Amino acid sequence: MRQLLLGPFTNGEIPEDQTIAFAPVDKDYTGYVLSFATEKGGTPGNTGDGTDVTLTGTIEWLDQTKGVAYVRFADGDLVNEGTDPLWYLIQLWAYKSVTPKRKTATIAIGFYVEPAVGTGAPAT
Repeated sequence: MRQLLLGPFTNGEIPEDQTIAFAPVDKDYTGYVLSFATEKGGTPGNTGDGTDVTLTGTIEWLDQTKGVAYVRFADGDLVNEGTDPLWYLIQLWAYKSVTPKRKTATIAIGFYVEPAVGTGAPAT
């Protein structure tokens, strides 16, 4: 398994598209399907807080024979609504059937927390 660490980003930013080579790089993934499995919270290296996150971005193979995939995040995929720094742990899966799945890569994406803007007493 290969881990890629991205960020930190500020709220509202969309990480640039990523090309990821799964380990082992000499494995032929022809016929494998890609999917996301995501949690948010915690810090890099842990397993998140168990909160599942649905991503609307896309993943596709660039070269199945070498396990190279392309990840594109969508607007709204990665948002920090809290007051503490937040990490998304994004696991990419490649599989030929629903079970057993084979986890092949994990991406940790970190966000800084921006101070709130325009808060306080409402305008009169």
